[in-house]
Amino acid sequence: HNIIMLIYIIVGACIQIVTGGLIMNRIRKNSWLILIGLTACFMVACSSSNKHVENSENEPDDEVIQSAAEENVWDIKIISEQLNENLMAEANIELPELFNGEVKVINAVLKELDVEKVIEILMPDEENIEQPVEGVYITEDKNINIGKYLSYSTQNVQYYSSIYSPEKCIENLALSFMEIDQAYQEVINTLKDIGVENITLKHVYSMDTNLMKQEEKIKMEDESFDEDLKNGRAIYKGEWNDDDGCYVFEFEQSYNDIAILDNVYITSDDRCVFGGNVRVFFTKFGAEGIIINAIYDKVNEEEASMTIEQSEALNLLKRKYDTIIMTDNMVVTNMKITYIPVMNDKSGDEFQLVPAWDFTIIAEGKQEVAEEYEFHIYFNAITGEEFLI
Repeated sequence: HNIIMLIYIIVGACIQIVTGGLIMNRIRKNSWLILIGLTACFMVACSSSNKHVENSENEPDDEVIQSAAEENVWDIKIISEQLNENLMAEANIELPELFNGEVKVINAVLKELDVEKVIEILMPDEENIEQPVEGVYITEDKNINIGKYLSYSTQNVQYYSSIYSPEKCIENLALSFMEIDQAYQEVINTLKDIGVENITLKHVYSMDTNLMKQEEKIKMEDESFDEDLKNGRAIYKGEWNDDDGCYVFEFEQSYNDIAILDNVYITSDDRCVFGGNVRVFFTKFGAEGIIINAIYDKVNEEEASMTIEQSEALNLLKRKYDTIIMTDNMVVTNMKITYIPVMNDKSGDEFQLVPAWDFTIIAEGKQEVAEEYEFHIYFNAITGEEFLI
C-alpha cells in the first residue's frame, strides 16, 4: 500500500501541474487507483476489506477487473469460524467454476414429456399396453406414470428399488455386467431420447449381489415376511447370479452450473414444489427404473445480480440463531449456491429459479444418547431473505 500511495502522490502532483491543480479523491484503505487520463478527472476503484469489487462511475479496464477477480472472496473454498456458543462453521464452500459473484434468476416452466416418445423408448415392441387412467401405461412387466413428471419401472427393478438407500450401497463400485462409464453413457442417451437434459451426475451407487443376498436374508428374518410375500406386500428373488447387480445414478438438474434444489417442500398454501433430482436404476437389462419428480424448462433469464458474499451469508445464519435458545451443538459443514424453485402462478406451472445460499448443518443433541441429524437452511443469495422451506 505504501508503494501505491507513493505512486498516487507522484501522479497527483503531475496532474496538478498539468491541469492547474485538481483536488484528488481520497483513497480508502485496501483500494487501488485507475487513471482515466491526464486531462480528465480520475476515479478510484475501491476494494473493501473483504475484497468485493465495486464499480466506479467510469468502467475500469479489463486488466484491473481480472486482477481484482484473482484475489476476490469467491476463491475461498473453506471457512472456519465460531458463530455463537452452539453454532460452528467448519464448511466447504462449493461454487461454480470461475464464479465471479454474479447470479441470474431464471424464469421456467414445468416441462411435460412427449408421451408417445417416452412409450416408444421405454416400451419398444410392446403390443398389449393398457391405460387404466390418464397418464398411466402398463404392460405385463412394465409401468409408466407420466405427466410433468415420470415414474418408470419394470417388475425386475423392484428387487432393487424396494431396499435402496445410499447408506446401504457402495459408491462407484464397478459391477461385473458392465463398467460404470459405459452404463452412464447408456443412461444419458436414454434420458436425452425421452427429452431430459440439463442434468449433472451427482452420485453413482452400486448394489452388488452380496448386498442383495444380505438384504433378502434380513427380510426373511422378519416375522411378517411369509404373510407379506403371500399378500404381495413383499418380493423375493432367492437366487442371485454374479451379474445381477444394479447401478443407481443420481442426477441433479442445473443451470449456469448451479444445481436445482433436490428436495420437495410445501408452500404456505399447502402446495408441493418438487426438486430437480433424477434417479435411474440400471441393470444388465438396461435402464429399468427412472424417477423424475419435476423437469424445469428455462424460458428466459433475468439480468445478473451480485451475490451476497460468504461472510455476509454466514452473518445471516448467525443472526437467525442468535435469537433462538439452542440446546443442540450444530456445525455448518457445507455452503453452496442452489436454485430454489418458487411458484409464480396459481396453476403451479410457472416458476422462478431463485439462487440461494444453501447451508448444510449437522446437529447433535446433548442427551445421553445423542443422534446426529442433518438439515438445510436457505437464504436468498441476492436479497438475504430466508426461504422457509
